[in-house]
Amino acid sequence: MNPEFNLMFTQVRPKTAIGKIIQFPLTRIIIVMLFLLPVTILNYIVKSNVEQISDPIIIKVVSYGLDFATLFLFMIAYGIYTKIVERRDPYEFSFRELGSELGAGFLLSICLVSLVVIIMYALGYYKIIGVNPFINLSDIFFAQMIVAFMEELFFRLILFKLT
Repeated sequence: MNPEFNLMFTQVRPKTAIGKIIQFPLTRIIIVMLFLLPVTILNYIVKSNVEQISDPIIIKVVSYGLDFATLFLFMIAYGIYTKIVERRDPYEFSFRELGSELGAGFLLSICLVSLVVIIMYALGYYKIIGVNPFINLSDIFFAQMIVAFMEELFFRLILFKLT
């Protein structure tokens, strides 16, 4: 097994009953959710206040910035979780291969979604009746960026490591 692979798993070997409870997989899932909850609440509070701005372009720009800030804060919160609870560095957030992996993932996702749309169109289940403005598509893209990050965090980084 690759020695770097083990760096993604907790190095804590608890000796006390409390330590064993804290390192239990279900407990760690709850703990990481508690670490990420303040970021989610902060995002909700700020977004609800941003929507009160009258200029729609300013709302969009601030909303996009907030989405990126939320992703950054999620990474920081998860990093704090790994330092405190798992007592290790968050090797999952390696920026060394970020560009190539992000580009490949983005390209793969566009190809897969396009393939599904083409198949649905060919079978008669999908009909193109118009094209939305780019600003509507960008709203969905930035909102789904947070959803995708949370999905990856919970299903790959947490459930994969804990089971």
